Amino acid sequence: MRAPRTLAGLVLALSATGSAGGVASAAPAGDAELFPTPARPGDAVAVSTSFCTGDTTATGDATSVGAGEFTLAPSTQTDALIGQFTVPSGATAGNYTIAVSCASGGRLASGVLRVVQAASTASPTATPTTTATPTPTATSPSGSVQGGIGGSVGGTGALVAGTGALLVASAAGGVWMMRRRYGGRHTSDH
Repeated sequence: MRAPRTLAGLVLALSATGSAGGVASAAPAGDAELFPTPARPGDAVAVSTSFCTGDTTATGDATSVGAGEFTLAPSTQTDALIGQFTVPSGATAGNYTIAVSCASGGRLASGVLRVVQAASTASPTATPTTTATPTPTATSPSGSVQGGIGGSVGGTGALVAGTGALLVASAAGGVWMMRRRYGGRHTSDH
């Protein structure tokens, strides 16, 4: 009788330790702001984050869009770190996670860059009669920053599923043990 109780206690202890260890090992994550978004191939994109408090530098990672790594440095106007990269001319339309690794503490900030295709430069008529010079217009950011890890850190789905399955199995084992233990004691000896 003592062996099943000891086994149930061991399973419960391991499940509690396993789930706490998975949560404690997760690195802190924050937000990075990107401007402009959406961007077109050839655009310079500024990346800014206030998440790396106390750091004088950070490393940006735009390899998801094909731009490689870049450095972020302190901004002269805010307490944020800022850097930039150029969207490669061969980039295809889509959403890309841009990550920023803080210099200390293993902290990671990220944002999502939306790339759209460049507008067509083909002329609608073969011989235009007048040529207009386009005036550049400033674009304002639209929407909100999609914060969070957003796919830049993978592999947590299996950990969460495994931990959940272990907790459910532990609870079911505990209920089975309790029902088995008290199942025959409902009769009185009076």
